[in-house]
Amino acid sequence: MAKNEKLRVIGWTKYSPEYKEWYEVHGKEESVESVELIVMNELKKRKFKFGGNYHQYGEYGCPVLSDGTVFLTSMRGWGGIMADVWGGDYCCYAWSNVEDVRGGKAPTEADAATPLKYTKEELEEREKKRHEAQKQIQKELAERRREEARQLKDDKAVLREYLSNLLDKYEGRKDELVKFLANDIIGIADRYHAKPMNCHMKWVLYKSERNRVGKEAAKHRKEWLAKFKKDFGIKESDSENNS
Repeated sequence: MAKNEKLRVIGWTKYSPEYKEWYEVHGKEESVESVELIVMNELKKRKFKFGGNYHQYGEYGCPVLSDGTVFLTSMRGWGGIMADVWGGDYCCYAWSNVEDVRGGKAPTEADAATPLKYTKEELEEREKKRHEAQKQIQKELAERRREEARQLKDDKAVLREYLSNLLDKYEGRKDELVKFLANDIIGIADRYHAKPMNCHMKWVLYKSERNRVGKEAAKHRKEWLAKFKKDFGIKESDSENNS
């Protein structure tokens, strides 16, 4: 493509990893919106209408651009492009083929074009970068799991302390404690910063006690809500301001 030539779709092909991809070649050199708009205009002009599955695996599912690159996106991304062109929800197109889309139409052999290919050295370098990227992802995932494990350990420590305090407070009054928890008072405690509870612990306590007690506890909600407010020193005006 000449330096000042406007980028356009010159044909269609089946995706192959040896073909140069537009995103990989250009990166953020050009805006994503501009190349997608070029593809969308071509789809509308030629009345092509097919899903993301055909885009990635079909015989002529990938647009070939005038710079020799192939435009390839995710199935969801292609579904979004189709939805922008023809209306409807992206899900109607994302994982579909030609025949799955109402009024579906795909390019034919007459529309075929041959993209530029990576050299052997470029393919080797590409594979090396892909491998390095995967290693980095695995490293980040492992660190995230370690952090989640540390957080869970901290959560359990706070949870044990919280339950211990409740058991001391309601010593000898087990039924009262169960009703207290079952009415989602944990959520209220968190809301008023009465105890250092996070969403995970709130869910554990609420679900376990709620399932155990059942619907019967709901009858006592108003009574135990008032008791909770009294026990934790929450004034009615405070609850109204935070509701």
